[in-house]
Amino acid sequence: MGFSCIFFPVIRISFLVVCLANGFAPQAQIDTSHKSILESELSLLAGKLVKIHGAYPPNAISSVAELNLSWKTIGNRHWQGLNGFPSCGFSITHAQWGNQNVLGQAIGFVPTMRFDRWRANTRWSLRLGLGVAYFTSPFHSVSNPENLVIGSDFVNMSLLKLEMSRPFARVLRYHFGLSLMHCSNAHVSVPNIGANLIAAHIGLSYSKNAHLLSKVNERNKPLRLSDSWRSGIQLMLGMHEFRGTTRPVDGPLYLVYGASAFALKSFNAKGSLSVGINYHYYNAYHDYAITQELFAANMDIKQKSQNVVLFAGYDWQFGRIAFFFQAGLNLYDPFLDELNKVWDLPQISFINRYTANKIGYKVFAFSHNGNSVLSQSTFNPYLTMAVKTNGGTADFFEVGIGTELRFVKRKRP
Repeated sequence: MGFSCIFFPVIRISFLVVCLANGFAPQAQIDTSHKSILESELSLLAGKLVKIHGAYPPNAISSVAELNLSWKTIGNRHWQGLNGFPSCGFSITHAQWGNQNVLGQAIGFVPTMRFDRWRANTRWSLRLGLGVAYFTSPFHSVSNPENLVIGSDFVNMSLLKLEMSRPFARVLRYHFGLSLMHCSNAHVSVPNIGANLIAAHIGLSYSKNAHLLSKVNERNKPLRLSDSWRSGIQLMLGMHEFRGTTRPVDGPLYLVYGASAFALKSFNAKGSLSVGINYHYYNAYHDYAITQELFAANMDIKQKSQNVVLFAGYDWQFGRIAFFFQAGLNLYDPFLDELNKVWDLPQISFINRYTANKIGYKVFAFSHNGNSVLSQSTFNPYLTMAVKTNGGTADFFEVGIGTELRFVKRKRP
């Protein structure tokens, strides 16, 4: 699945949760005389799927039609001002891939957030989205054995768009830019090489209050925090088929059990740096090592099925939601060491052997950047969802529960 497994597999759901938990629907008023601003957009994307695996089926130009509805946030939640008053909404997409016989088509629903900067009437924006898509022609061992790109009917669809927009009429704007679209199922089902579309896009947008889109609101200053570190613990449960992007097909769904201990430090109310240890135990490793006699008979197979990762990460905080990325280093992975000796993995390199990253989001019980000063709390529990990668390819999808310990009291500068 390449580089996209590190970046995309959850930009998706994290922004969906941000919108839903922190104000997805139209809210209040931008001032006393105008209601919140609704904007509708129609875009056409055209580009080429990136061949990231030798077994990738041939394909020509792919095209995508996208309808997006979004509402401009107006600052009635503190996180909105801290992040420049982004727009929350959703896109409905229809993709026709460049090989209809094998890859078919896809229909997607993608909640989005757009961050923009204005220079006079010109808007430069970054839109991020995470949602779900239905593929009409996924892999099937009999009817469609050539589609090694997508192995399930429903997959994640992630979207990143960079664009420039200018007025076309009083209520219309035109826009154009570059897009990245990624589709995969986080290795819950194989084959799962993944569809990565690089495209150019053009379109029109409509809003009856288009002249208010560039209205400047006074930004909230980030709340400064104490320099004290706080700690955290987490339990995790992962799900995947055995490692590899194309085989085995229709294998069992294995579980991965994990725990994490970490420390965080916040410099303002927008984010936190973290460092910690992730521990994983793989049922798939255990079963494979026994059935394939990967280790000597006198070795402890359970011990060889464990993995320890040292990570450094960053949490971007949107009220009760945090989107996080962890860059990890495999400290202990004896199964992978042994597997590299007997299996022709796609890449036997430093990246494949030692990198183990995670990307996902957390939903907290208490906000990190609310309007009022938080009382000193001992616990801030959270739920999490993430994708773990090994060497740039998806390893497993995980859910978890954890808590941060010992909040620090916030004070304004």
